Order: sequence, then structure tokens, then C-alpha cells
Amino acid sequence: MLLGKSRRAVRSILAAEVYAVSEFHGYCYTLAYELCAIHGRKILIYLITDAKLIFDKITEHSGMNEKRLMIDITALRQSYPSGEITNFGHVSPEFNLADRSQVPSISILKLAKLHIL
Repeated sequence: MLLGKSRRAVRSILAAEVYAVSEFHGYCYTLAYELCAIHGRKILIYLITDAKLIFDKITEHSGMNEKRLMIDITALRQSYPSGEITNFGHVSPEFNLADRSQVPSISILKLAKLHIL
């Protein structure tokens, strides 16, 4: 279930975001593996987040205080060179479709012209 409560207790928003990305990566990897077995070709995984802090922690080698977060971030970092994740990206808030109700000035056609869709 993607939209459920986390099974881990968290102390910060960063921890909740890291755990969500890590859990989502696990679901995506499992689904890609199963689809590869069915169709016989590699399924690409693109992880895209709107949380700049998560993107910075995964792409840059900055330190963390919590050991469990370090483990999850290191696992996500290692999954990119190993080919589990094809790309990891950041979407700025102005192009985030999930926040569409908060940004009324951007239309779907404008996003399509910018190759976001």
C-alpha cells in the first residue's frame, strides 16, 4: 500500500520524507523486477521528489545525525550506480502537479510544452 502510515516512528519531517522515498523505491523495484520477468525487458525507475532537502541529501555527500536515515540514504545513493534507479530528480514547486490546486496559473498545456508531462 503506497498511501499508508509509516511503520517507523519518526522525529522529523526529513526522516518521514526519507522513509517514504525509501519505501517507495522498494515498491518500484519489486514492480519493475516482476514486470521485467513478464515482458523480458528492463523497466526504468525514475524517482522524482518535490522535497529539495531529500534531493540534496541523496545527491550530495552531506552528513546525517540519525543512523537509520544514513542507512536509507546510503542505500538510495548506491541504487543509482547499480542501475536500480535510472534517474533521481527534483521538481520545483511551480511544476508540481500534486500541488495543482495551490498553483492555478500553470496549465497542463504549459507543462506539456516544457516537456514535464
